[in-house]
Amino acid sequence: MQFYKLQKYFLFVFLIIIFFCAKNSQAAFSSMQEAADKVAKDFATKKDLKNKKIVVIGFRGLFNSNSEVFSQIIESELTTSFINAIPQKIVARIYMDEILEELQFSNTDIFNEENRKQIGLLSSADIIVSGTYRFEKNNLSLTVQAIDLETGIALASTKVEIKKSGVPINPDIIEIPDNNNYSAPAPKRSSKNSTRLPVIDIEADIAYYGQPKVSYNLSTNFYFSKYMGVGIGGVVFDMELSYAYYDESEEYRSPLYTKNSIDQTFYMPYLSLVLRWRKSLTFTYSHALGEYVGTWRMNLKYDMRNVIFGIGLTQGNIPPTTVYVDSIDRHVPVEEEFYSLWEVIIGYRLPIISRYWE
Repeated sequence: MQFYKLQKYFLFVFLIIIFFCAKNSQAAFSSMQEAADKVAKDFATKKDLKNKKIVVIGFRGLFNSNSEVFSQIIESELTTSFINAIPQKIVARIYMDEILEELQFSNTDIFNEENRKQIGLLSSADIIVSGTYRFEKNNLSLTVQAIDLETGIALASTKVEIKKSGVPINPDIIEIPDNNNYSAPAPKRSSKNSTRLPVIDIEADIAYYGQPKVSYNLSTNFYFSKYMGVGIGGVVFDMELSYAYYDESEEYRSPLYTKNSIDQTFYMPYLSLVLRWRKSLTFTYSHALGEYVGTWRMNLKYDMRNVIFGIGLTQGNIPPTTVYVDSIDRHVPVEEEFYSLWEVIIGYRLPIISRYWE
């Protein structure tokens, strides 16, 4: 009798264990769309994903089941489900294809952290939904993660199983392994530099060099490599020039008074060589054209979101000429003027055409 009661007790405990195991084990979905809907609904309830713009991209196959075409199938199914679960917050797949084409990224390049940031920048997304998949004996195992593009922290993760009969598998697209003894190679890090830099830009700045006097600079720069370019432009100088006053009887022969100064504005065209380091630092050497050919200018500038701060040095000469002086109502000669000016520069740089330099 006691043995019978003990047997019933063990049977009861065994049934409870089986019940909880069955409850906790996840049944395989009959189709990929069902699994995608489940993932999207789960992620829609996460507080960390509320009011966030999401892009679904970047799925990689484990072992020898990797296929870029099949990865795109998963991304397409998940994007559709996410659009239905979280309206107006999902970046369209066709738009992402254009971004990937512009960046020249392959499916494996997306797993590089810096590349993800570039995708987020161009798509204005806050969250990237990506993951891995693996073919097992009877099912497709799909792991999905939501990752913050700014911090790289995973905010949500889930795993679903899909029956092979519900997966759109084509033998020409993907090879299904017979076992899981294959070790997949580590994904390649992208060798591309994804920094977006101007090909052509227009720059305007003001240089202060004391007295107080200023110069106004406008130039257009053309870059033929990541680090180097050429420019053409002009600078308007507002300077004090020395002159001697002559009386009418001895004009242009001997000065009647000592040298004085006069405010004078003149324009100097120039060609320049531009060297840039990374995205924000540029060194420019400019050489004057025409009658000011002996004049040169060099400066070092820091670009803070297209606003320029810098220092510079200008050295050169102003050829002899005559200027009109209002106070004496006549033209007076101006001797050749040599100058050396240290400048503090502030300005703005406007990119016209930009690209990603390799």
